[in-house]
Amino acid sequence: MFSLERGGDERLRWGPGWPGAAVGRSGELAVPGGLSVQALPTGEGFISGDTRYGLRIHEVMEGGALRYAKTEVMPWRLVIRPDGARLAINDLDGNILFWDVARWCAISSVQAPECAGMAFSPDGTLFAAACLTGRAIVWDADSGRVVHTIELEAGSSCLDVAFHPDGQILAVTTWGSRLLRFSLREGRLVTPLVGPAAGARSAIFNPSGDLLTVTRFGFLALGVEDGERVFRHEVDNDFYGSNVVFSPDGHFLAWGEPEGTVGIWGLDPDP
Repeated sequence: MFSLERGGDERLRWGPGWPGAAVGRSGELAVPGGLSVQALPTGEGFISGDTRYGLRIHEVMEGGALRYAKTEVMPWRLVIRPDGARLAINDLDGNILFWDVARWCAISSVQAPECAGMAFSPDGTLFAAACLTGRAIVWDADSGRVVHTIELEAGSSCLDVAFHPDGQILAVTTWGSRLLRFSLREGRLVTPLVGPAAGARSAIFNPSGDLLTVTRFGFLALGVEDGERVFRHEVDNDFYGSNVVFSPDGHFLAWGEPEGTVGIWGLDPDP
């Protein structure tokens, strides 16, 4: 599990994280101008991006940099494909760069004006982005061809996207309380869910796909089928944001607290 503190000391910390997990390495590394971090699915290291357009791959033992490159876009956000072979990098100007991890170079790019969130599908064949302009776009991840475009009414914003583990549904968070669900098989919106009244920033499904968590003033876990509010954790800071991550078995979730700690919650595997 990795956490990156933006601002202040810009500390990147990592460790096993989950109760009952096998003992593993923990560490801390200063990342000047640190913006983003992504763990490699293989568990062999992690990738960080900084305000100097730098992109580094680190080994997980001591955090030493194994490879470095300057990118064409400022790596404000990083998302890695489930197989670890490709990285998506977006800046604040609508540029999304696809990066080959093995060759350590850029291979292609797409445009997503005012991109606020992005995700690869579980099988890596699709890539989606949410735009503050009120649009969510889905591409073929290999060819860069647009396969779906979701348009909201004027004045609306899309904040994040998340693929369901079965790859058939794309969740789209909006500035309002609606959490859109788009059927990739049918190419249409299905029954939405209701999230936080002030809008939801980031979204992620648990590994089994029966819960959807969204963040705004803390985080909210919703039942995917019935929209029931399963759990709510709030923080008293309107300007603070963090992501939620699930453990690989789905029994725990973690959230970065405003004071610089990481809270871990247990989920009942057999409700």
